[in-house]
Amino acid sequence: MGFYFIFQPPPATPAQREEDQMQVVAASRHYSFFIRHGQIPQPSDPEFNAFYQRYLLQWGSIVSILFVVQKHLTDFAIPIAHVNGDK
Repeated sequence: MGFYFIFQPPPATPAQREEDQMQVVAASRHYSFFIRHGQIPQPSDPEFNAFYQRYLLQWGSIVSILFVVQKHLTDFAIPIAHVNGDK
């Protein structure tokens, strides 16, 4: 079982005003997601997808760590964990 996803970039949404463009750029800089009940989010989750695309070149190492984190969360019945890719 592994995490080998093939993602296509989402379709571009044209922003009408400069303020809208800045909000889109600011929103795209967050690379974090939550692991709930020991389950890593589906690839269709926008937060997880952004994280995956940001760290694509290091994905093999990240998957290894995510499996360890997932096991610990399940073993110790931790309901939620925040994975912060911004730090």
